[in-house]
Amino acid sequence: MRILFLVFIVPIFGQVYAQQSPKYFDFWKNGTWASEITIYNNDTIPEKDSFTVNKLEGKNAFSEQWTIFVGDGQYVNAEVLRAYDNETKTWKLFYVDDLNAQTWNSLVSDGQLFFHKTFTYNNKTFYSRQSWTLRPDGKVLRTIERSEDNKTWKPRYRQLFKHSK
Repeated sequence: MRILFLVFIVPIFGQVYAQQSPKYFDFWKNGTWASEITIYNNDTIPEKDSFTVNKLEGKNAFSEQWTIFVGDGQYVNAEVLRAYDNETKTWKLFYVDDLNAQTWNSLVSDGQLFFHKTFTYNNKTFYSRQSWTLRPDGKVLRTIERSEDNKTWKPRYRQLFKHSK
């Protein structure tokens, strides 16, 4: 007789193994999400980022206004559209600020849903990926990682966001 044991491990941040699902971002509630803590390259940043979220009625999509600290007392304001594409069965993120217009596609890697993008700066290519993970306490962990080979990832940002109405 064979006995089959299934073991489910939930990491400390409450990560659940992600799938490309139109319901994945149902936790992304309308209102303002403000960072409680930001760790950038292992340093704590006291300045706060905020995302104002508006779920588009009848769609698996969100219109977002981001205010992001970029250093030296400077913030960038960006418009973002996060949407599920029923044709490709993936999430997409469209980001626009004063200088940049970016499209980020999504994929599931290591059990986590990431938006990813390739950048070239000073003739050097690097890869960036970011995720939003709901924690059991209702807060959202945003993680941004960077890679030079698209295989080995190093943490760049860890931000913990709390929803306020």
